[in-house]
Amino acid sequence: MISSSDSITRTSSVLTAIISLIVAISIPAGYFVINYQHIGGSAKAEIALSARTIEGLVNNNPLSWQFEEIRLQEILERRLDLDNREKRIIRDMQGQIIAQTSEPLPNYAVTFSQLIYDSGTQVARVEVKRSISPLIARTALISVFSVLSGIIIFLLFRTFPLRAVRRAYHDLEENEQRLTLALKSGIFGVWDLDIKKNVMVWDDRMYEIYGVSRDSVKVVIDAWQNGIHLEDRDLALEDFRNGVLGEKVYNTEFRIDHPDGKVRYTKADGILIRDTEGKPLRMIGLNCDITERKQMEADKEKLEAQNLQLQKTESLGRMAGAIAHHFNNQLGVVIGNLEMAIDVLPQGAEPADILTASMQAAWKAAEMSGLMLTYLGQSSGEREPLDISETCLRSLPVLQAVIPGKVALETALPSPGPIIMANANRIQQVISNLATNAWEAIDKSQGVIHLNVKTVSPEEIPTAHRLPIGWQPQDSAYVCLEVTDTGSGIAANDFDKLFDPFFSSKFIGRGLGLPVVLGIVKVYGGAVTVESEPGRGSTFRVFLPLSAEEAAPRQPNEASQAPEMEWGGTVLLVDDEEMLRATAAAMLKSLGFLVLEAKDGVEAIEMFRERRDEIRFALCDLTMPRMNGWETLTALRKLAPDFPVILASGYDKAHVMSGDHPEWPQVFLG
Repeated sequence: MISSSDSITRTSSVLTAIISLIVAISIPAGYFVINYQHIGGSAKAEIALSARTIEGLVNNNPLSWQFEEIRLQEILERRLDLDNREKRIIRDMQGQIIAQTSEPLPNYAVTFSQLIYDSGTQVARVEVKRSISPLIARTALISVFSVLSGIIIFLLFRTFPLRAVRRAYHDLEENEQRLTLALKSGIFGVWDLDIKKNVMVWDDRMYEIYGVSRDSVKVVIDAWQNGIHLEDRDLALEDFRNGVLGEKVYNTEFRIDHPDGKVRYTKADGILIRDTEGKPLRMIGLNCDITERKQMEADKEKLEAQNLQLQKTESLGRMAGAIAHHFNNQLGVVIGNLEMAIDVLPQGAEPADILTASMQAAWKAAEMSGLMLTYLGQSSGEREPLDISETCLRSLPVLQAVIPGKVALETALPSPGPIIMANANRIQQVISNLATNAWEAIDKSQGVIHLNVKTVSPEEIPTAHRLPIGWQPQDSAYVCLEVTDTGSGIAANDFDKLFDPFFSSKFIGRGLGLPVVLGIVKVYGGAVTVESEPGRGSTFRVFLPLSAEEAAPRQPNEASQAPEMEWGGTVLLVDDEEMLRATAAAMLKSLGFLVLEAKDGVEAIEMFRERRDEIRFALCDLTMPRMNGWETLTALRKLAPDFPVILASGYDKAHVMSGDHPEWPQVFLG
């Protein structure tokens, strides 16, 4: 099947060929005709002159004129045009030659004749046979040039003007094909409104967009209006009226209520057609279902909000971590001074009891600070292969001791259990916090807590209510620690706040149990999911990567006696916190040490150079300006390779000791 573009190209080519052919034929034909007429005209003029001369001879000698051959020969040889080859002949009425010129008869010639009269009677005729061979030759040469000119004209018109026509028509065809494809593929629905009759016509796709059948719609325009979502109807109808009146271009978006309760988004565009007087006559338009696009936009906005929340969380995390660290430092000062004050007071004295209560409060505050660091992922503990079922079993006595008597604890723990790489204390903290959250949800009523362990594939991990935000499984298998309760369930508006620090829906809660669970799980590359309905209990699932390593058998702790230590000597104490440094110095002095205090690593290096021989070891803080603990340790070892150094920090040991360092301390104090 030939496309319209090919048809136009073929038609244009044929027309161009016809024009070129006309040019190729008309020029030589015109040249031939004009010159032929010129030859004929001049020949006739000369014949007429010769005929009148012969008629004079006939009139003077009517009986013997035909015998005057010499005279007749002279008359015939009188020529005005000497450029043309020709032969002249006088014939009687019977066709016999009376006289003729001596030239041979040309090959290609035309004959012209004129009658000779004697007193009105035809007595003879004069003939001129003039050659047209030169005219034919010139015409042939001109024909060659005309044909070449026609070919050039054909090529020019075929190549340049038609190329633009073909390109424009090709673009038009592409646009038409796109529109046809869009209509056929069901993207657009077409409608036509007769404004005067207020009658609207839909195609099949419009019925699909509105979720109705053709048979169920009696009046299309009513179905169109009633199908618009109630919240969008006023604005949509106003846009439609403005479009029909020609006040603005009809281009709008609105929601559609399907009879089955589904809500879809549509985009409507219309073109207003006017009559000869400029009055609105019809409006033709397209509707496109844009529900998927709207969903993508909503997902994009949700993702941007999540990213913004992640940025805020990261910023708040850095701030909270810094506050907790500095808070720990100050608590260290408080606790250290309280301990020294208690030591100098008699046992049982009232001030000692007061100071002991104060120190207990300080330890609780330090514990709270530690929980914040755990939530922020800055306190994970040393990792080792753990049988998670065994870890749960070791936690059961403590859990059963704190869970109210009306709450039953049921377990499903495979033996041996799946292995994870984690710190046992941190995993027990996760189990304890989830169990505590479960029995607090049951409150004073009777209920059951289920503690289960199993192995799952990444595809089995739910995506709903899953944290951290944006977490995706990276390992081939995961261990699932599941805690289910029969409590009151979680309100829908509380889901997003469950793991926020200090959020609690219970009066007795501190609001750090679940945040600490999330912080620990996050450090181990896992995730937490929540499933709950009000009045039907809750299920918390912790997913941690399954490890291929084997858990080392745990030996019972044996009582060990610390080796005797020789007290005394000089200690190089390095810390930028003046009060903490003063407290540590006082405690070291109470143990019998001499203390050299340095406010940072640079000052410590200078002191060590001056008094290297008398310094026994260094106690160095990790986070300091100018030169931190690791840099100070490396610089000291360059001066004395075997010099003992103790690193101290308010941060977790696993967090501090991770990474590669050129030198390592003998001891870490956390």
